[in-house]
Amino acid sequence: MTTPALAPVPGADGRPTWSWPINPDRYNLRPGLTVLELEALRHLGMNLRRRRCYDRDAPEWHAIARLLRPLDDARAAMHCPDTPHHRRAITDAIGLILLRAAELETAYWAWTPQEWLRLIGTTVDEFERPWPGWIDGTVRPYVVAYGYLLCGFTDVDRLGPFNRLALTWRVFGKEPADHSIQQITDVLGRWGCRIGRGEDQRLPTVLCQAFLLNRSPLLEDLTTDAFARLRRDSAWARWHTGSLHGIQRAGASLGHCDPPSLSKHGSMPAIEGTAETWAAWAERWYDTSTLTLKVRRTFRVIMAKAGRWLAEEHPEITGPSRWTRQTCAAWVAKESTA
Repeated sequence: MTTPALAPVPGADGRPTWSWPINPDRYNLRPGLTVLELEALRHLGMNLRRRRCYDRDAPEWHAIARLLRPLDDARAAMHCPDTPHHRRAITDAIGLILLRAAELETAYWAWTPQEWLRLIGTTVDEFERPWPGWIDGTVRPYVVAYGYLLCGFTDVDRLGPFNRLALTWRVFGKEPADHSIQQITDVLGRWGCRIGRGEDQRLPTVLCQAFLLNRSPLLEDLTTDAFARLRRDSAWARWHTGSLHGIQRAGASLGHCDPPSLSKHGSMPAIEGTAETWAAWAERWYDTSTLTLKVRRTFRVIMAKAGRWLAEEHPEITGPSRWTRQTCAAWVAKESTA
């Protein structure tokens, strides 16, 4: 038995609403596998892919019913393109999770984020390598979606280049996600911000990261407390914190949260996403420089940007004393291609 996908329902103001589609209280979440379950998984083997000619009435399917039910419910709740290729990919993702459960001798909801990451891989090649001949890159996003919906896997920043917008559509639905993105885009566009332009793909990517970590595609759920949690999440060290600042400003203008906090420099936002020592050094320079206010503000923005780049690419460099000629050349090359 499967549950129907929860399509977004327009609220009283015409905005789509959304609720979490999986209720864990409906399932037996015992972490260990029984002897019968483990034997059934091993006997089914590659038949877990449920391709043609598999025996639907085999007793082994009944033995693993408590493992199948949450996966089938999550499949019904996902927004999967109705094509043979995607239907096959989402079924193969279920089979892959069950095969790994047999290897680990543990139910998937007991897996640690690191165990999910080992299955998903940090690249498509790493994901496909253990399963030659039948797994392709189309299956990987569905494994991520299952990990997210059933087990709270949110380490998307560790998956290498990964389409966050597609994952957001898959688990939340396209309509509520696009509606929220459009609202923020409209506000920032009216303010003349570059991030609000339609060709700038940074905004939807950062917004989708926020939706995924906040476990909701709705702007009203991006509260002041939610933004504070996002900034504490280690994933944002690799992301555009300036964009998050702009998103919170837009959300505040729509009445969903408070405006982002400012630094002691009035209208200048606090430096985020860098090493603490780098941020302190940049603030000290800003306070003591004899340059004009306009020039100091421009340079402070550049220093903050460089600090975020260092936090991602060279975390060992936390102050200007360790900035070498080679580091400078890498930074200039990065900026010239940005």
